[in-house]
Amino acid sequence: MSKSKSECAVNESLDLNSEKDYLPDLEHLVALAKNGSQAFLTEFSKRYPEVLNKLLTKAPRLIGKELELCAYLHLQFATKEVAYFTNCTVRSIENRKYRIRKKLGLDSRVDLVAWIISL
Repeated sequence: MSKSKSECAVNESLDLNSEKDYLPDLEHLVALAKNGSQAFLTEFSKRYPEVLNKLLTKAPRLIGKELELCAYLHLQFATKEVAYFTNCTVRSIENRKYRIRKKLGLDSRVDLVAWIISL
């Protein structure tokens, strides 16, 4: 059966509405990240629960700051940006990325950001 024009129009408007709902939530999440808010990880886990669940399944020993960094990386923030937002040095963020990679058992040739995004 083919859809009528009105059914297609309704489906398209639903898609547009869901995208409009999605963007303010994402903007809010990015704003929390940029402000270094403590609520960032909580909001991230509400928006992307599967990412943190998969990370914890693969490496249950990940601690809060490491999970927070994974959330920043999932949103594709650069190391320098994360350091600025979290009031840390670039070197400390690089060390944290190294510890995450070790806990996940990832080879140094694997792109950590791409791997986290693929979850």
